[in-house]
Amino acid sequence: VVLSINQVRPLLLERSAANPRLITLVKVDREGTYKMLVDIMDELNLANITRFSIAPMLDVDKEILLKAGV
Repeated sequence: VVLSINQVRPLLLERSAANPRLITLVKVDREGTYKMLVDIMDELNLANITRFSIAPMLDVDKEILLKAGV
C-alpha cells in the first residue's frame, strides 16, 4: 500500500489506538529527500508516536516491496 503524506497520520493514530505499546519503524531510502523524513517525523509527532526507530532501507527491503507490488 502506498500512502500519501495526508494518509500517514490517520494510519498511525489507528495503529497506535489498537496497540498503545506500538513501536514504529521508519525505513529511509537513500533517494528520499530530507523534507520527506522531516514530514514523516512531523506526522509521528502529531500522532503522539514517541516510540519509533529510523533505519536505512536495504536492498532486501526493496525486494520485499517489489514482491508485494508496492
